[in-house]
Amino acid sequence: MSMRSHGKMRMGALSRVGPFLEDFARLWRETGIRAAFRLVRKRVYDQNVNLFYELRTTGVEPDLPHGWCVKVVASHEDAAVGFLLRAGGESELPYFRRNAVAYVLCIGDEVVARRWHFPQSPLAQWLGPDAAYSGKSFVKPEWRGQGIAGRLLAYMAARLPIGSKVVMEVDPSNVSSQKCLVKAGCVLLGRLHTTECFARLIRVRLDGSPLPAIRTRDRQPPFECRH
Repeated sequence: MSMRSHGKMRMGALSRVGPFLEDFARLWRETGIRAAFRLVRKRVYDQNVNLFYELRTTGVEPDLPHGWCVKVVASHEDAAVGFLLRAGGESELPYFRRNAVAYVLCIGDEVVARRWHFPQSPLAQWLGPDAAYSGKSFVKPEWRGQGIAGRLLAYMAARLPIGSKVVMEVDPSNVSSQKCLVKAGCVLLGRLHTTECFARLIRVRLDGSPLPAIRTRDRQPPFECRH
């Protein structure tokens, strides 16, 4: 590897130190030291196996009942943290990332659900310019069974270019989320195996068919998003 490549890698690593320390401080402040150190552990080395779904966008926005509205919130704004917590994110503050976007559903004055979108997800970037990564959704227990999660997904997808592919990962044990995605028109592509080291996506495999080999210096965003 050339000296120039080594220099770029070092600069890339240094550029992630500041955002990581800010994330660590925010977690410590909002949820305590244990949650902050869980973030550290996951950022060092993390392996996941999830079901991988895809949804092609059509540009059709779902109809929302009277009194329902969706607010789009940028997670890097400090003023948004309390609002996002009201939507049900106490255990998911690691998702509060720069350029992460939350779609929050309100019914009247009550915040009832939210869905994450990561415009600069390393995985979505690797899959192509027409891919968008949708993170976890959450619906408050008392509001479940009304199709809210599917409507939030459709609302998010309607704001992307027609023909884009929204990709999602779901825990194999989460049967309710799988049913919701299928009902929303998502297609199961298989099991996705991912490995991250120091918040860099270093290995991706979809079932027995590996995706193009990922080299750590290729297609990395200017900062890392968790998903």
